[in-house]
Amino acid sequence: MTHYREILRLTALGCSQREICASASVSQKTVVKVQKRASELGMNWPLDDSVTDGILEQRLFPKEQAVSAKRMPDYEYIRKELLRNGVNKKLLWTESSTTPTRLKSSGG
Repeated sequence: MTHYREILRLTALGCSQREICASASVSQKTVVKVQKRASELGMNWPLDDSVTDGILEQRLFPKEQAVSAKRMPDYEYIRKELLRNGVNKKLLWTESSTTPTRLKSSGG
């Protein structure tokens, strides 16, 4: 895990990026990213003791929720259609990719 508190502390002490890299055992790119993001957010040393590296990681680099634009297939409908004669996965895929909504069985 990256030691964000240590990077911010050493930055506040005026250490060079190379010294911070060596002390925190991280790459220079990581140091630059943390320093840049901390300055964007206005984070300054000293930090409150309750702010851990995990909390700092969430504040500096929040995880975005991935929202999928893909629609999920209706597995029950696919299962029923595959039981019919002459229907295969390729046919169902072709039908579903050419129509915006799920094709409903016409009973035949």
